[in-house]
Amino acid sequence: MYIEKLHIKNFKLFKDLEILFNENLNVFTGTNNSGKSTVLEALSLWQEILNKLIIKKKQQFIFKKEDIYFDYNELLSIRTSMYKGVFYNYDTKNTIILDATVKNNTTSFNIAFSIKSHYNNVFILGLANKKKFDYQKFDNFFNTNQTPNKKEPISITFSNSIDNIKAEENFQTYINIDTQIRNRNSISVLRNRIHDLKIDTNQEYYNSFKKDLYNILNKYDKRADINIDVKTNRNEHSVVKIDIWINNLFVDIYQLGNGTIQIIELLLSLYKINDYANLNLIVLDEPDKHIHRDIQAYLFRFINENIKTNIDQQIFVTTHNESLIRSIDPTELFHIQNKAYKNVKLKPVINDSINYPKKGFQPTQHVKILESLGAASGLDIINAIEADLIIITEGKSDAKYIQEIYSRNKNVNKQNIIFLSMGGVSSIFRHLKSYKHILESISGHTNLWDKAILIFDKDSRTDKQRKKLLETFIKKSISIKTYIWKSYTIESTLLSDIGVFCKLLTKYFHKKNSNSNILISEIKTELEKILENKINENIELLNNQENELWEKYTKQIKSVKNLTEKFLEIKGVFNKNNDELWKEFTEYYKKTLNINDFHKIIDKNDVFAILNKLAKQFNIQINEDLYFSEIIKIADNNTLTWFNEWTEICNFIDVNSKSESLEQEITSNNLKYFYNKIDDLKLTPTDGLKEVISLIINTGKPTRDNLLKKFSKKRATFDRYIDKLKENKIINTNKDNEYFLLN
Repeated sequence: MYIEKLHIKNFKLFKDLEILFNENLNVFTGTNNSGKSTVLEALSLWQEILNKLIIKKKQQFIFKKEDIYFDYNELLSIRTSMYKGVFYNYDTKNTIILDATVKNNTTSFNIAFSIKSHYNNVFILGLANKKKFDYQKFDNFFNTNQTPNKKEPISITFSNSIDNIKAEENFQTYINIDTQIRNRNSISVLRNRIHDLKIDTNQEYYNSFKKDLYNILNKYDKRADINIDVKTNRNEHSVVKIDIWINNLFVDIYQLGNGTIQIIELLLSLYKINDYANLNLIVLDEPDKHIHRDIQAYLFRFINENIKTNIDQQIFVTTHNESLIRSIDPTELFHIQNKAYKNVKLKPVINDSINYPKKGFQPTQHVKILESLGAASGLDIINAIEADLIIITEGKSDAKYIQEIYSRNKNVNKQNIIFLSMGGVSSIFRHLKSYKHILESISGHTNLWDKAILIFDKDSRTDKQRKKLLETFIKKSISIKTYIWKSYTIESTLLSDIGVFCKLLTKYFHKKNSNSNILISEIKTELEKILENKINENIELLNNQENELWEKYTKQIKSVKNLTEKFLEIKGVFNKNNDELWKEFTEYYKKTLNINDFHKIIDKNDVFAILNKLAKQFNIQINEDLYFSEIIKIADNNTLTWFNEWTEICNFIDVNSKSESLEQEITSNNLKYFYNKIDDLKLTPTDGLKEVISLIINTGKPTRDNLLKKFSKKRATFDRYIDKLKENKIINTNKDNEYFLLN
């Protein structure tokens, strides 16, 4: 379940704004006073009104049908010093409308609230469409009969940047804790929240919280152990002691830096025990404050990994931190501009148009945002250094299409990717070696060439030639992981599966003309006719060497052969004369002259000509520059409107990304750190000591008995290794007799 969209009318800065949310993460950015926080405020206010208008009776949520009156100062979600400041243009005659669409699987339900001015700083709150509202459908939608423990349909946790933490903290009831969180004062009950998490019967939350805190802190400062000790006296005050080992000393939570406190605050928001609600909204207002730059993007990777496993959470974040903005996938990023929004639909920046240069690093959707925020470092090279992967393509359209396909795929772990366009396939062969030398000389955590991959079209090459060329790029002097399309070009993939293509065209034609009622069977019949005619035309072309097909093929092969041999020093891919190559090509061509394989031998011009001819038969107008992107946007890899080769390219990108999961990266970094320490101290036996270190890091509860179960040698040997590691202050044990690693 998630909020699909929120329509805001006459609220503060917004005259009429509709926001189309993502199911999981939604990050809002913009300059100061642009309205980022206002979006979160509107969402929070909608949820607050929802709970004020609902009572629960006999496991059913029941709406109050009459309006309610509320004092301005009693609404927790409103943050303004003036009563009039809630209304657009300070005009209290305006009626504020907050209209949210909640989606559960394939079913959507609309809940709209109105806020009107009364007098003496009082608001009138109620359903905007109470006469037409389906109360029974609402109850059924939230499945209250199946989940009797749910206390409210939608809950909210509001976490903002911290300023300070009190030296002591009074014990609070759950209601008081919840009020402080809703009132954006969550830091005042930080200890109480940890206390509630630890005493909860479901220890999975607490153990995950402790583990994730350890992992995140270890990202930028090697911490040996985290021990959370909770002491409470309900009659006086609650003392929550958090001990973190720093420089051989355990320190109390009050003594921790603001960055560490901010991380704890953020994790508590994610791990709040909210089993009593159908949907939990997590609202994070500028959570990156006080946090080290190196950990900010890393922290959001953690949030993304966490939310994918927690289907009843939806996260909303504001930020104007440029490092963080670069790390967010454009499908999850929204840009709020400092202007009055009137009748506007706000979508993720992936939908924004970009002017792509013919050659060089391709701008991402992040660039416009960074420039509007006044960041001088919206530079290509900075983006490349901070990217997980650099994808080298033939041209700017290839980069655009691959980005769109990858963004539409819901089954891959989205990576921070930047594209480098070579300006044509001949430029790849001519200049790739030079680019290799340049990219190898530029490094962040790794040099840029090591995180680069190459993707280009098969063109006229046969399957055998494609395979040879592929092997050559990977194994020879260039040594770059490469994908060559199996289809003639990326556009030709549309014809790689006629069934999928016809399903997509049915949706595409309907989108172009909503009044059309074209059946899939009609499209398939007409498409097959057009393809058969095109195949017959090409059969005739093969009968004569002196034709456009011969000229096109020989020109391409000759050019590629010369370029690969001259600039890449690659030989043996095209080691035949023109007549022999033509014979090889015609044999291959004849085998592919059928509907199932036709995509291997027709170029992008042929694809558009076929599609345009088909569209005209159904009175549909299509644009040659836009049609491929438009089709990608309606494709869905979870609904059988997706091509196998699109899946292949997404998996190729995913596998070759240098970005590890949070736990993988932590484990890798820790192993390197302590392995180097053993080497520096020249401890022996090296392999045995490193095995113990690896077991401690990779074992959930690293007690002596648990480690011995996995240790490859005898008990006495294990104990000897443990003693040596303790003597050299590499490991120690905590009060639970678990081994942990020291600085």
